[in-house]
Amino acid sequence: VEAVGDAAVRAAREHFAGCSFSALGGLRYRRDLQALREALGDAGASRALAAVQRMEELASLLVVPAEALPGLLGTPSKEAAAMLAVREDAHLLDEALLR
Repeated sequence: VEAVGDAAVRAAREHFAGCSFSALGGLRYRRDLQALREALGDAGASRALAAVQRMEELASLLVVPAEALPGLLGTPSKEAAAMLAVREDAHLLDEALLR
């Protein structure tokens, strides 16, 4: 079960890597991750479940208005900065958020 869960997480990450997201796309991505989380939870794939939960947290950054991000994040982690970089409006964000 864990191996299948790990493969599903890898596939979701690979799919995500080739995209940029509008706010609507971010909502769809979060919905897809929620469905994946539910399936992994039902299957008992705890390691993959934890990874998808983290991906969901980061995907939330795709739907937060750009002007709210500095106050919300402070200094973002590398994971958060990578998520911000795939926003369609990333060019409008403060450079400090993308490092």
